Amino acid sequence: MKKRTRYIKVYERILLEEKKLLEELAKIPVDGRRTAPVNARKAFKLISDMCYQLAQECNVLVSYPQKAIAGKKVDLGGMLILLPNCKLVTIEELKEIEDRRY
Repeated sequence: MKKRTRYIKVYERILLEEKKLLEELAKIPVDGRRTAPVNARKAFKLISDMCYQLAQECNVLVSYPQKAIAGKKVDLGGMLILLPNCKLVTIEELKEIEDRRY
């Protein structure tokens, strides 16, 4: 009997990358407005790199329009995802779309 391969869904891939991103952001020393510009640039570069990597792999654009340095951590805010059909959705809406599809 042939074993079926389970394909990873896009929303699962996005959540996995976000988890890795949050772990990396936790390592960067931030302190609100007193954060060194180098550290702020490093944090926002990590976010940008993750979004670019997801765009290359999954053909969706992931954006964090409300990202900010809040206190001792980087707050990503809400995530928006631009699908190939130019529709903006949240991660919950993407999950519903993919669950209906497969």
